[in-house]
Parts: sequence; C-alpha cells; structure tokens
Amino acid sequence: MKKINSIDYGAKAIGIGAVFLIGIPILLTVCNKIVNSPVFQTIRIISLISGAVILAGFGLLLLTELRQDRLINKYYEKNPLADKTPQEILDEHRHFRKER
Repeated sequence: MKKINSIDYGAKAIGIGAVFLIGIPILLTVCNKIVNSPVFQTIRIISLISGAVILAGFGLLLLTELRQDRLINKYYEKNPLADKTPQEILDEHRHFRKER
C-alpha cells in the first residue's frame, strides 16, 4: 500500500466535484429556463452524476489517507524514537497482515 497524500490535490478535487455537482447544473438550469431545450436537462443530469462520482472517488481516497495517517500516528506514539519512514511503517503493516 503506497502512502497517499492529498495535500496537493484534495482541495482541487473537491472544487472540481463541486463545480460539476453544483455550478454547472445551476448554469444549465438557468439556460434551460431561457431556451427550454431538453438537451440542457440531459447535460445537467450527466454533470450531476459526474460530480457525485468525482466526490465519491476522492472521498474514498481521503478515507484511505486518514486510515493510513491513524496507523502511522499510532506507530509513532508507541515508538517515539523510531526512525522508520511512513512508507516503511505501511509496508511493515501490510506484510504483517499477509502473514496472519
């Protein structure tokens, strides 16, 4: 299991998901009221689904990262003088789980 770190892309992913889930559908609703075309309704539904999928996917990544951080934090609490990297801790944990 490779260490996941969402510091660089977490806010961007949430922003992109919010645009597809909120921004674009609102804009398409306004356009649909003006033009009254079923195409805008279809695109709005596709945008809502895309936004939900993006947010759900990155939500799972965030949950995985939080789980990893909790595991690493517990390790360092038990071993304050440890010189292992977070990746080494995760690799050791994965290897331990395979042996059981």
